Amino acid sequence: MSRKNLSVTIKIPKFFRDKLKNKKINNIYKRFEKSLNINESFAVAVSGGPDSLALAFLAKIYSIKKSLSAKFFIVDHKLRFESTKEAKTVSLLLKKKLLKREIVIRMRFYLEVPNHKI
Repeated sequence: MSRKNLSVTIKIPKFFRDKLKNKKINNIYKRFEKSLNINESFAVAVSGGPDSLALAFLAKIYSIKKSLSAKFFIVDHKLRFESTKEAKTVSLLLKKKLLKREIVIRMRFYLEVPNHKI
């Protein structure tokens, strides 16, 4: 009977590995990782701005390294005419770069917005 190797290596996809080779990005990730103590599935809200896309990138790497499930949510609030188009664009970007086998959910909120100045 052969012995099994119990050491498991975590496979980080090439896209993320390549980005982490950048010293500045790697230092940012290390600080991000130290600041968190999450040991269960978590969710990240993504608006499409540079800050939230960076958060999504860092959170995805964290989830891979910790073997956690991360879900990414895009909120289509319908408060601006172009919000649906923006949500779809962000959804496609995340699917292409981050969420290859995960579902991006767009929530829609219908709010009554007053017609007059408040």
